[in-house]
Amino acid sequence: NKFGIGCTEIEMDGDSYIVIKEQDLIGTFPGSGATADDIPKLSPMGDRILIKPEKAGNTTAGGVMLTDSAVERPSTATVIAAGPGKKGEDGEAKKPEIKKGDNVMYFKYAGDKMYDGDGEEYIVVRENDILATM
Repeated sequence: NKFGIGCTEIEMDGDSYIVIKEQDLIGTFPGSGATADDIPKLSPMGDRILIKPEKAGNTTAGGVMLTDSAVERPSTATVIAAGPGKKGEDGEAKKPEIKKGDNVMYFKYAGDKMYDGDGEEYIVVRENDILATM
């Protein structure tokens, strides 16, 4: 959680740790020492979905050039990875309907943004932030 809510900081033997709930984790990387370039390798946790938004164009259909501040944030993306699903009362994960490679429309203010080393944007959203598959 980027705001530190629900986290507990502790020190043991001179080392600092943060204790958080599993449901607050966004995802895991395949190994230690992950960098921004490893963001596409993120394995989302629970009902989270890693998406790569389409780039916003700066020209309208009529050919008018737009400034960066006038460009509408895109709300369509490609699914890079999907988590195993949200656990039900029986403890079993309900597999998400969204899968890798799907083109989706999502709630444009949802999720946690991340940028790789080349400045490419990725967003981790919850499955219920996906509005439709296209």
